[in-house]
Amino acid sequence: SIYGNIQPAVFREKLRQMSNDGLLQRFIPAVLSMEHTKRGEPIPDMFSTRSQWEMKIREIYALPTMTYRLDSESYELFRDFQLWYEQTKRDERLLAADQVFMQAFGKLEGTCGRLILVNHILTSPYTNLIPAYTTRNAINIAKGYLVPAYRYALGDTGGLLDDGIEKFLADRMVQLSGNADTVTMGELKQACRKRLASLPAYQIPQAISDAMEPLEAAQWVTLINDHKDKKTWAINPYLAVQYESRRLEIIKAKQRRQDDSRAIVLAAGKYTPRSFAKGYDPKTMDTQVYPA
Repeated sequence: SIYGNIQPAVFREKLRQMSNDGLLQRFIPAVLSMEHTKRGEPIPDMFSTRSQWEMKIREIYALPTMTYRLDSESYELFRDFQLWYEQTKRDERLLAADQVFMQAFGKLEGTCGRLILVNHILTSPYTNLIPAYTTRNAINIAKGYLVPAYRYALGDTGGLLDDGIEKFLADRMVQLSGNADTVTMGELKQACRKRLASLPAYQIPQAISDAMEPLEAAQWVTLINDHKDKKTWAINPYLAVQYESRRLEIIKAKQRRQDDSRAIVLAAGKYTPRSFAKGYDPKTMDTQVYPA
């Protein structure tokens, strides 16, 4: 095991270099909140779990060779998790998720399996069958903590760009084409805020304008107002017809991402209303029942 701390500014500066060989993507990010810092208090020996931990490690080290298997309910839980994982992986690729995030996400299935094994060995090392509650807990950690932590640490904080924002804006135009006639600079700045977080604010409009030029040349959009930050583009309505299947895929993928984020909040005992991706119609597109 390797454990270490790093400041956000240093992390952001070195992220691309540190991720080249795949080592960084194997770490589990632990994001610390400044508002939760407080003075440390000494713990009396009688309340310390150090001795129990050391005895547990010695017990595991002395184990004979063991073969562990998922019981029938655990097996079905993990198979369902694999279905979710494959669908989410396709969604993230479709939505042009950052490469470093995707490399970490690509290890999620194996990481979840190792969480199951470690938790089982710590709690029931002499039982060959792994019960459902152990598997369910590990899956909840993987979906409810690891994915948001990867997204925040490797995407939001890292602020990395792989192929610029051209593809992202192209997909954005496809998504909007069935629901909007125009798109403004303000709307695009909001949509690109995470992808352009590393740029100074004054450079963002020019970066978006540069990325929109190929779409103008391809007649996907037409610039109808060229007044600085109030730029407005008309969206070619034919995109909704020509790329209908892709448009629906993008909309549904964004909705699944939003629903997964909401499920994490609900699981934490907090309520947040369900929001919908632009162009999403729950009456015709929902394939499962969601909490109200």
